[in-house]
Amino acid sequence: MAPVLFDIEPLREALERGTLVLTANNRQRNQIMRAYHQYQSRQNAAKAWRQPRIFSLRQWTEQQWQALLLSGKTEISGTIANSWQSLSLWEQVIAANNTVGRLLRQRELATTAESARQSLDAWCCPMEELVSASAHRPNAATFMSWLTQYRQILERHQLVSQEQAQQLLLTAFINNELPPEQGALLYGFDELAPLAQRLLAGALPDAEPLKAQQHTQTIPVRVTLTDFDAEVRAAAHWADNTLATNPDAVIGIVVPNLGQQRTRVERIFKEIFEPLACQPGKARTVAPFNFSSGTPLGAAPVIRTALDWLALALHAQPVERVCRLLANNFWGDCAPERSLRAALAQRIRRTGRQKISIANLRYMLEQLTQQHPELESELSRRLQIASEIERERHHKHSLPQWLDRTMEYLVQLGWPGTRPLDSVEYQQIKQWYELHDELLSLSQVQPLFSLYEVTDLLRRSADKTHFQAQTPDSPIQILGALEASGLNFTHCWVLGMNHRAWPPAPAPNPLLPINLQRDWQMPNASAERELLYAERLTNNFKHCATQVVFSHGASADDQPLKPSSLIAGLTTVAPQALGIAGQSMRAEHYRALVDSARLEAVDCRRGPTLTDPAVRGGAGLFKAQASCPFIAFARFRLGAHSPSEPTLGFSAIERGNVLHDALASVWQQLQNSINLGATTEDELQTLVTKACSDAVSRTGKARGAEIGAMFRDLEAARLTQLLLHWLSFERERGPFIAQEIETQHTIRFAGLELTVRVDRIDRLEGDGQLIIDYKTGQVNTASWRADNLSDPQLPLYACTLAPGGAQAIAFAQINAGDQRFAGLGYNTAVDGINDVTDEQWAEQLDEWQQRLTELAQEFRSGWASVDYRNKNARAYDQDFEGLTRADELADISHWLKHSGVSLP
Repeated sequence: MAPVLFDIEPLREALERGTLVLTANNRQRNQIMRAYHQYQSRQNAAKAWRQPRIFSLRQWTEQQWQALLLSGKTEISGTIANSWQSLSLWEQVIAANNTVGRLLRQRELATTAESARQSLDAWCCPMEELVSASAHRPNAATFMSWLTQYRQILERHQLVSQEQAQQLLLTAFINNELPPEQGALLYGFDELAPLAQRLLAGALPDAEPLKAQQHTQTIPVRVTLTDFDAEVRAAAHWADNTLATNPDAVIGIVVPNLGQQRTRVERIFKEIFEPLACQPGKARTVAPFNFSSGTPLGAAPVIRTALDWLALALHAQPVERVCRLLANNFWGDCAPERSLRAALAQRIRRTGRQKISIANLRYMLEQLTQQHPELESELSRRLQIASEIERERHHKHSLPQWLDRTMEYLVQLGWPGTRPLDSVEYQQIKQWYELHDELLSLSQVQPLFSLYEVTDLLRRSADKTHFQAQTPDSPIQILGALEASGLNFTHCWVLGMNHRAWPPAPAPNPLLPINLQRDWQMPNASAERELLYAERLTNNFKHCATQVVFSHGASADDQPLKPSSLIAGLTTVAPQALGIAGQSMRAEHYRALVDSARLEAVDCRRGPTLTDPAVRGGAGLFKAQASCPFIAFARFRLGAHSPSEPTLGFSAIERGNVLHDALASVWQQLQNSINLGATTEDELQTLVTKACSDAVSRTGKARGAEIGAMFRDLEAARLTQLLLHWLSFERERGPFIAQEIETQHTIRFAGLELTVRVDRIDRLEGDGQLIIDYKTGQVNTASWRADNLSDPQLPLYACTLAPGGAQAIAFAQINAGDQRFAGLGYNTAVDGINDVTDEQWAEQLDEWQQRLTELAQEFRSGWASVDYRNKNARAYDQDFEGLTRADELADISHWLKHSGVSLP
């Protein structure tokens, strides 16, 4: 049986007689309705009974308005504007008055303007009062002008506001155009606006207010916790323990600012009640708690997928969003397309782009399927459909036409996917279609829309629409302060009762004069009004259950907190007195299961032996093996890689590639130091400028529109100055010939076959070879020490690319901060290269040969230990933490030590 939050007995006989009951909000109406139906289902053998007359004030107003229009006794016509229509009209008014573009957030301003109008009309504030209070207040004067225009446009569209309808209904009841009703009951109206008071007085002249049901014997207590998270966790533990001892309990958890805190509260309650919910592949379950406030419909994955596809049809979207869309199950046939989508997402990330368009997607997909025909699927056809609707984006059509067209587009894309939907996803899609029906009312106030406007409208309306899953009623109800008012529980915990949050701070409407709002006691206008509001709710909470607990945090944002003055006089208790343990019974049970496990040590530090000597990765393989054997295995045996981060302009890798390309072009023409010295400054300027411009253009065009002509010109100019400075440095060297420039080599070393590309090899006097590696960052030859060979690329080249070994190796550091050679060799006389004796150089080559052979043998044997061999290695491989599980190494070592297990 679902828990009942309302005692129906005092109202039962009146409802059976057909008495009208009005509630302040729809939640109270639903709770009374549920309690009545549950009573009847237990008592009525016929299983059928008359529907009770229980309505919220808004429902009753709309019902009476329809009755007035159908009565034939009035010349009034029109419909009550819904929230979408009202905001749309306000946006039109504000846009028409924003010709100079000074108002940047017109939509938020439309919401504020509608709130101001509601307050004025509901509190029956005469226009003369507003004019008088608005003197010398530009905001208020501007709002009055907008309000006049809004009322005119509302009338032009044959619409009335909710408050106008209430005023017209009041007149109709006074003039006997509608008959008043006797004996009505009012529930939950702690406060009524003056207009609503007058309407109810005229329509229900002898209506009797029902007092909230109270537990007069309750002695509420308060408890202090460290912070808000600790409050939520304590309340969850308390609720869990309460249910364990009293399965029939109906528990209320009241969070005054639940709208802002729902995510935090839900996360902590799931930790306590569903500790395994976060496991991959875990089926959705019905939690023992229920929230009164929903989540934005637009945040639901199945709806967000539809919105993202509509957005992608109009504009290029961020790479992360596009890749998330490709991994999504809610469109197309994901299972057979999974490999293709993953490969496409990988290719997208490698481009370095920040945004991807439909055209980009189609082009990359075409390239991918040409290279891998086995991956061909329906994906190409779906992207073609997306391109077709993209061509229609500037057309103007009616809203019904566009909604039909967008849904047709989504269905052709395969939305919502082939996977069977669960109950919650089905409800979300149902509400999405219902939202479409609601939005059709906008056709009355705006006849034509573009696809841009429709897509934006769907996104905004989905984000504003709250989704609440229809699940079986839970014994734990988590509610906001207003939603909890008037409800009854067996146990109740009220959170966040600190002096900064309760009473709430006033928040007057910025478009209305503050003194006017205070004089007329409008909502949120003054601290005095908020205090009265908080006092009423607090008094209700103190007697809403047989056990009531108020809590507050001791601090927030490093600031101390005190209890609210409204609960300061309550008896203080310690958390332990409420039976709150360190963890819930479910968590204790889970921990007991974990502790009872019998673990077996499995040595997985070695993978399969390498069988094919040809491996990809070049010299990077040795660097990875020297850094961490497992990273080398993951990268060069399993094919794992770090995703490229999108950047503004060129990435660091692209800047390096551009520099390499430009220098290659320059040296292919200069060839040697003699030609460099003979080239005049002007000739060298022309040569370098063209080389830099061509290199930048090639890389920039590969990025598309993200790298514009102006950026390419700036980058080419920067690179030109950098290389001219470097070439002036190289003029000072002794004679040399650029023997090899960006040359590819196949290296066979210690049973491995590698393909490498060498930046440059210079032939020095005496026919020795200097192997150069360009670097745009800082360099350090300490990484070549045999006992800590963390950057083995040039040592590998020195041992393999020249018979008997190269004469020297050197980094060429080329950046705006410093330009220099940093290397090691013998008899080079090059500034920056540390020359040693022939014997020392031969010993160094032997040491490198030995260490490189050890690394190659490790790799060939499949050695894949998670062993970071220098302190910086782990920081560069953070993307692999999920594979290395390096954060668990200490725990594993501790377990091995205490379990007596030893690994070879």
